[in-house]
Amino acid sequence: MLGVIFPPIAGIILIDYYILQTNRQSLDETREKGLLPDDSSTPLIGWSAIMACILGTIVGIVFKIGIPSLNSILVTGMAYWLLMKIKRVCKK
Repeated sequence: MLGVIFPPIAGIILIDYYILQTNRQSLDETREKGLLPDDSSTPLIGWSAIMACILGTIVGIVFKIGIPSLNSILVTGMAYWLLMKIKRVCKK
């Protein structure tokens, strides 16, 4: 059960860091200074990440086709990417 519940978190981290690159500029600036980022504009709760995690966990538990851990990571990553794209479009 833990092998299906925790991997979606990795899917969110991978999509956020490598594909969406939401905090890339602040990370690059603080890396040069050797400090940790202090971005107070970031919301405390990422609802899109929570919803994507729940969806990925449900898919990993319910669907018996393939490897449940990989299924949950892939579904979570796709759902998080889609929700963040929708969020960016709605803000404009």
